[in-house]
Amino acid sequence: MRRARPLLALLALSLLSESCGCDEVYIQRVERELQVILDRSEVQQTHICKDAEGNEFQAKNCTVDFGEIGINNQNLRTIHLANIGTPNLEIYKAEITGDSPLFDQISLSGDALEVIDEPVALQNGQASALRVVVNPQVQWETNEHIGDLHVYSNAENTDFDLEPAECEAAAVPTPCAKTVIRLRAWPRDLGNVDLQVVAEVGTQSFDSGICNFGAVGIPDEQGGSAGGEGRCKLRIRNIGDQDAVINALDLVIPQSERSECGSACTYGTYCTDATACSPGPFAAIWAADNDGFNHGAECDADTPCALGEFCAADADAGGTYCSSEARVTDTAIFRLQRESTISVDNPLIIEAGRTAVVTILFKPMDLARYGGAIRFRGNLPSLGGILFRPLVGIGHNAPVARPEVKLIDGNPNFPVNDDGDPQAAPLSTLMLTGVNSSGLGGAAITDYEWSLDIAYGASVPEGSQIELRDPSAMETDVFYGRRTPGLDSAGIYNIALRVRDERAV
Repeated sequence: MRRARPLLALLALSLLSESCGCDEVYIQRVERELQVILDRSEVQQTHICKDAEGNEFQAKNCTVDFGEIGINNQNLRTIHLANIGTPNLEIYKAEITGDSPLFDQISLSGDALEVIDEPVALQNGQASALRVVVNPQVQWETNEHIGDLHVYSNAENTDFDLEPAECEAAAVPTPCAKTVIRLRAWPRDLGNVDLQVVAEVGTQSFDSGICNFGAVGIPDEQGGSAGGEGRCKLRIRNIGDQDAVINALDLVIPQSERSECGSACTYGTYCTDATACSPGPFAAIWAADNDGFNHGAECDADTPCALGEFCAADADAGGTYCSSEARVTDTAIFRLQRESTISVDNPLIIEAGRTAVVTILFKPMDLARYGGAIRFRGNLPSLGGILFRPLVGIGHNAPVARPEVKLIDGNPNFPVNDDGDPQAAPLSTLMLTGVNSSGLGGAAITDYEWSLDIAYGASVPEGSQIELRDPSAMETDVFYGRRTPGLDSAGIYNIALRVRDERAV
């Protein structure tokens, strides 16, 4: 039975005397308030506390419904316990209770566990996270109650205010209260999703699925170079027997929780000041010095970085190091070639035996080593259905690509206009050359990549169907139709060239 609560407004009356003209004083009492919500990076509907009539609460009538979950998979829900009141709030402990057949297949992790040395203290706006993982081994016929999560605290807006004897029996301080979070799930045999991820950068292929862009040239204003741009194709093949359903795809480096910000920094943010979370990190940077690249301190979940820094993996060097976020420009360091529209309502579905391709671009701005990550989330065979693949690349002084017309109709002495642009009639043959491209400090050019892709500034007249005969050669010509040499339409042609030097830049 709930105890009666004291009135919110208490009236303190002054002792009056004939010689005293004192006013009445009102004191407003503020409650300690707990909020229970799910992590917004995992689900769309984060509010889980409401009664059968739909009335919403902050820390009463709470239910976490996993819905349909695959057997032999780790199904994750992260619950945030936040202090939304003005006074400090203490979380004493949390524990899983129940007698369902799934009880021993439910695990709990977080700050406030069954045995704690001292309460988790939360200031206003701070939160602590609890992670509930359900790993069912058998399937059920319907969605059922699988257990309860009991959270003990000194909040005053919970399901139950406990008597001192009840607090003592629960091994928590007094006064205490209890929030009951019901857990529901429908374990089913949903088949097997197994993803094989291969990264392709140029002619290199990485079976680990790590995009290693290598060295890519940075902008050079004095030399008139806009710098290079690396491209990595991630080929994601479903080698399981069930469709893979991916409902989230983004580029961000995941971060561990840290005490300064409680657990309030959700996925896609990091702790920058006490109780403050900032967006990102989207790309880590380790600047170059005389000895190579200046990594920050080694870090992990138990060894956090200084406030304002974050922990990022250098997929090439092997290890995780403290970093600042790479400077923001109009063009992101790492970005998807096509902006992702993947969501719960518009998932990417990879059928069993089929392959999907995601292209990631890398455009460095400084002489530095960069790190990033791509996240896929869906019905994947990993904790929380989340799959990460690291990204790594180096900003370097760039070689200069010089695409030129060598011959028109076999003649090196072709006409040009007032701007120096070569002039050719329709059906003329065309030979292109990159022979005058150069690497910094005399580095030899080893690879050429000709392109008609608009992403690199190339373009052809509307209706033209020309192709490049040998896009990876120093010199190439163009053709149309059934490999007929020449230009097939009147108009302006822009053909792009990228080069790589002997230093792999």
